[in-house]
Amino acid sequence: MKLGRTTEYALRGVAFLAGNYGEGCLPLNRVARTTGVPAQFLRKIFQQLARRRVLVSYRGKGGGVRLTRSPDTITVYEILCALEHPITLVSCLEDPGQCPRSGSCPARHYWHNIQRTMIQQLQATSIIELGKMTECASDSRINASSGESHGPLE
Repeated sequence: MKLGRTTEYALRGVAFLAGNYGEGCLPLNRVARTTGVPAQFLRKIFQQLARRRVLVSYRGKGGGVRLTRSPDTITVYEILCALEHPITLVSCLEDPGQCPRSGSCPARHYWHNIQRTMIQQLQATSIIELGKMTECASDSRINASSGESHGPLE
């Protein structure tokens, strides 16, 4: 399974909103500029997430976008389901009828276990946690590019 650019951009945008939760509505252009996602593309993505009630948008002065609930209650799985449906590693897990061997295939059981573990991890990771992971990775890249070293491997 390869996540599309839409999902990658959605996770960036939602992680940014999570990191700024409680500030009210944030202008979409600010989210786009900060995350490096084209504003028109982010607008379309956020419309999909608004339909799934992950976020809400307001027009006009003081408008923008915000999460509909606390970011620790929104999971990465929820975002993926809104944009990448179905979440499956191989087609026979979604529709066993696609393969005549699905009932006796030893690989199907293997892929099922991997997919179940992946989904459990996605369900267990909130977007606030994802945002913290993103910040750590970003800090590491910044430190590596500046030649600074921080951490246990100094």
